[in-house]
Amino acid sequence: MPVLKCVTWNCTRWSWQYQEFSQWFSELLHGTTAGGSGPGHPDPFRAKVAGARLRRLLESPAAAAAFAELYIGRYPAEG
Repeated sequence: MPVLKCVTWNCTRWSWQYQEFSQWFSELLHGTTAGGSGPGHPDPFRAKVAGARLRRLLESPAAAAAFAELYIGRYPAEG
């Protein structure tokens, strides 16, 4: 594969990885207010999912390490 195509493919892959992380993180922090019965009434299901995600980050060293790598912009496969 030519160098430019490799660079483009890698950048696109990482870009989508960061996009997915940003969406996940945004839903983790703000998603509990979406889908409820109005302002100040969070969706109970989303609130429970957000709580489970936060617990996993706090209780799992592997989840915390993966989160940290993505948060600082280092794709885990970079080694």
